Amino acid sequence: MPFLMNPLAQRIKQLRKSRGLNQAEFAELLGVTQPTVSRWELGKSEPEFDQIVALADLAGETPQQFAFGQQVNEELTLQLVFVVGAVQAGHWVEAVEWNRDEWYSVSLPPHPQYPEIKRFGLEVRGPSMNRVFPEGSVVECIRFEDLGEEPQPNDYVVVERHRADGCIEATVKKLVVMDDEPWLVPESDHPAFQRPIKLRNGHEDDVETVVIAGLVIGSYRPFLRRR
Repeated sequence: MPFLMNPLAQRIKQLRKSRGLNQAEFAELLGVTQPTVSRWELGKSEPEFDQIVALADLAGETPQQFAFGQQVNEELTLQLVFVVGAVQAGHWVEAVEWNRDEWYSVSLPPHPQYPEIKRFGLEVRGPSMNRVFPEGSVVECIRFEDLGEEPQPNDYVVVERHRADGCIEATVKKLVVMDDEPWLVPESDHPAFQRPIKLRNGHEDDVETVVIAGLVIGSYRPFLRRR
């Protein structure tokens, strides 16, 4: 995410030192590794959004203040994105939007490419995309019908298959093109989820259509503080 600049690297280092911690101790507090903290402080890698939230919480600041300093551009104000359901990474499962009282929100910055398009979140369940979206992550999505564009190779997508009985099932995968054919590819270290799925492989008798419905434009992983 586009948070990390040299001033942020300095703020991370200053925060660690203000706590009287070495890099290994600071890493343990944040649930990351010591090399990760080292790369942050050298400006060689970027904290993810949930890590920015955790760092800001330790500093007693808002995520915007910690990420950008006190000169916060109003355009960078965090926005609420509602998590409205879950998507299975691995198997087709019925796509059911939760009841409104089960929704919850996450605070995310405006997306630099799609600042005006309505976003929604889906919880990721299952391990078939765990190299990119660990189970329990929230994927931030927009619908292709709202985007007005077609899916592109290497997009992370939410795919729906519509059954004759009206049931809609969904999964999340990476879209790739091999031999001029679109495939849905898992990105997992789980041995059960290594084989790609051919998108145009024909449908089961009760499956009417398969639709690439949503584009994944980001992800959020809740940060659990160690007690």
